[in-house]
Amino acid sequence: MRFKTRPKKTKALRAHAKLRALQRYDLDLTAKMRRRIVEDIQQHKSIHLDTQSHRVSIHLVEIEERDIRVVYDRTRKEIVTVLPPENESAQAI
Repeated sequence: MRFKTRPKKTKALRAHAKLRALQRYDLDLTAKMRRRIVEDIQQHKSIHLDTQSHRVSIHLVEIEERDIRVVYDRTRKEIVTVLPPENESAQAI
């Protein structure tokens, strides 16, 4: 019997998105918030900003009265990451 690796990837995506929301917006991204974001994207209630590939796209969603850009994976039906505010200047790594 082969085991699927998907749960590990999904868990990692969720942890990454939660960390980026906290770092970039001081927002604790709860499971309920995450489900609502995914639901809004699937029901076309978000603003589609860009398509990165066949499965990955960028959306503008409203969370706690703030507009936040998220990267969404259509195949996994998960938030990949939370992008920094647009007015935040790019910093060299």
